[in-house]
Amino acid sequence: MTNKLMPESPSHRQVLKAGAAALAALHTPLAFAGPLHTRKNLQGRNVTRDLQNYKKAVAAMLKLPPTDPRNWYRNALTHMFDCPHGNWWFLVWHRAYLGWFEQTCRTLCGDPTFALPFWDWTAAPEVPGEFWNDVLDPSNSGFVSDGNTFDGAFRQPVRTYWDRLSPAQRRQMDARGYGDFEAFWDGRFGVLSSFPRGGARDLTAAAPQLGPRAAAAVREQVLRDLLAPRDFVSRPGGTAFESRRTPNHHSSRDQSVLEGQPHNLVHASISGFMGDFLSPVDPIFFLHHCNIDRLWDVWTRKQQAMGRPTGPSGEAWTAFSREAFLFFHDSAGGPARKKTAGDYFSVGNFGYDYEPGTGSDTVDRASPVAAAPVAVSTSASGTLGIRRAATVALRLPEAIARPPLAATPPRIFARVTIAPPRVAGDVTYDVFVGPRGAPVDLQPDGPNYAGSFAFFGHDHHASMPATFTIGITEAVNRLRAQGALTEAQPVDVSVVADAQLGLARSTAAGTEGRLQSVSIGTF
Repeated sequence: MTNKLMPESPSHRQVLKAGAAALAALHTPLAFAGPLHTRKNLQGRNVTRDLQNYKKAVAAMLKLPPTDPRNWYRNALTHMFDCPHGNWWFLVWHRAYLGWFEQTCRTLCGDPTFALPFWDWTAAPEVPGEFWNDVLDPSNSGFVSDGNTFDGAFRQPVRTYWDRLSPAQRRQMDARGYGDFEAFWDGRFGVLSSFPRGGARDLTAAAPQLGPRAAAAVREQVLRDLLAPRDFVSRPGGTAFESRRTPNHHSSRDQSVLEGQPHNLVHASISGFMGDFLSPVDPIFFLHHCNIDRLWDVWTRKQQAMGRPTGPSGEAWTAFSREAFLFFHDSAGGPARKKTAGDYFSVGNFGYDYEPGTGSDTVDRASPVAAAPVAVSTSASGTLGIRRAATVALRLPEAIARPPLAATPPRIFARVTIAPPRVAGDVTYDVFVGPRGAPVDLQPDGPNYAGSFAFFGHDHHASMPATFTIGITEAVNRLRAQGALTEAQPVDVSVVADAQLGLARSTAAGTEGRLQSVSIGTF
């Protein structure tokens, strides 16, 4: 596929330096003083050497003993022990995880210039060809063949590690619901029996394309939505770049456009290891998350260009930055010296930047003048399930129904809150928009389709309501262009579950949820 890269600001590194200075004012210490390492676009030029070094590093990590924290599977277990999702530490935790992993790769491949490439899935919505060969394919013979073999090799080393956890680490395990080693191991690894070597991915080399919902979730229109918010963390009734604030990084509340759509749906479409918390076993994980991190960098530089804050402030920054991250290891296998979220907020902590990719032009097009966001909410009560839609009617706010002619039309979102079903990990949820009372085409290739969202992993806290943000600008514009929707006409928002995405073990049983509320507004 031809790669169409967006132009990027020529002063990227100068902006990075300015951003580092601004972040220093937010008490974010910079730990790296060496030259910048540039993470290259996998679909671009000059990535051959980095891919060769990546293979060397993966092969070396696979050969390390299970007692070494840098072992390929032990590194993946860090994600099992301590991986925030659905909260405002999602991005910063994964930035730290990528940074320490990248440094370990440099040590093991022997090249101090190595940097992880990023997979620009908007430009190329398929697992890249290089990742079906050698140790970049988790079906390779260098990987553990099945769950029983894994259990025999890793149970005792991980138990030894568990027994040496500090009191602070034990408290974090308690917060995750794992009071002892058996609860952790049995609760997190029972799913391994479903992952023999031949089932490491649902996609294949012959059919590497992302599924239709994941492909829709990585479109440029979705990138425009996820880069549009003006706040890092949302205010009441609004939306934000990062997922919602929670009391600790083991809680889940709601998910940003970036997390709930590109992140979750790419994971689910590839599935196999990528469908659960052992996702770092698949080498594509790190390139997927580099693109997530790159988009955060693009949003940060857009905020700087517009004179807006790049993170929480005041009391919120204190609460955010002091959150403890206690399970990272450095490139020598020892405990990482940096222990809090604030230590990792800036890309300057690991000394890297990014080549241009889709969405980079957002920085150049940033304008300090923009209309204030608006929102309208409604309550809803309806059961949704497989092929069973719950629908709610809303009247569009004036700024959306009749946008000012002189201004750039605002981008529109729908925030959907559901009480999730008992079985959520293998289910995707489709969102449709239509004129009030009119029939709705509940097909993802139909005129009413706005987008999809999904949970990540299979141990989601099913008792907690969850909120997802979906951009509906294109669906509304499409219906207006067809004459099916007038400016002032109320709309129906419908949500329906579908179990075709992900692993085959999903059934209709246990997949019914409840639509709790929908709000419509502008970013």
